[in-house]
Amino acid sequence: MLAPRNYGPDYVAAFDSIYPELAAAHGVLLYPFVLAGVAGEAALNQADGIHPNAAGVDAIVKGLTPKAEELVIRVRSGLR
Repeated sequence: MLAPRNYGPDYVAAFDSIYPELAAAHGVLLYPFVLAGVAGEAALNQADGIHPNAAGVDAIVKGLTPKAEELVIRVRSGLR
């Protein structure tokens, strides 16, 4: 998750560092922003401009798939 950019640079910097730091500290995989490449793209969102449409969901799945595959490999090998 990423902080909304309208919260200001100090808040954004503090919030955006939380999940990467936690992932590094615990040795777990991180996919920083599930809406990467979809948020703000009108063609990938419903009329409300917030929720992904079918094409947006496809883009999300395409982005997440490599991390999901990596997670399966880690679990099968006994890693986190």
